[in-house]
Amino acid sequence: MKSTRPSIVFAAVCLVLTIVFGNLLGSRALLEVSGTVTARHESHARSGMWIHYAVATAGGAVDVRTDGVWGIAGNLPVGTHLEKHRWELGYRVNGREVDDFPRGNSAAYLVPILIMGAVALLLARAGL
Repeated sequence: MKSTRPSIVFAAVCLVLTIVFGNLLGSRALLEVSGTVTARHESHARSGMWIHYAVATAGGAVDVRTDGVWGIAGNLPVGTHLEKHRWELGYRVNGREVDDFPRGNSAAYLVPILIMGAVALLLARAGL
């Protein structure tokens, strides 16, 4: 009987890659924000520059967001009105529709990884 360990390890690697790439899609799809940028602060880290935004909603609440974490393109000046609805990948900046999510790239990574992971699990289950 052959060891199923390599197939299980390969399936685990595929699962981790799926989570990483799926997180990009999920964070963008789950984001919901509507308001005006009232403040912006740039900070530098080893991983690059981060831009932190304070967005005031219509109800007066202030929502602090970080570019790169929330999946919205950076460089939004103070006074910009931003509207993004949950489950939509596009958003509006000052009433102008922005659809910059790389759908093709995400599918190009995610689909083969899911297929490889499924094949690896089937091979492990069959004992190959």
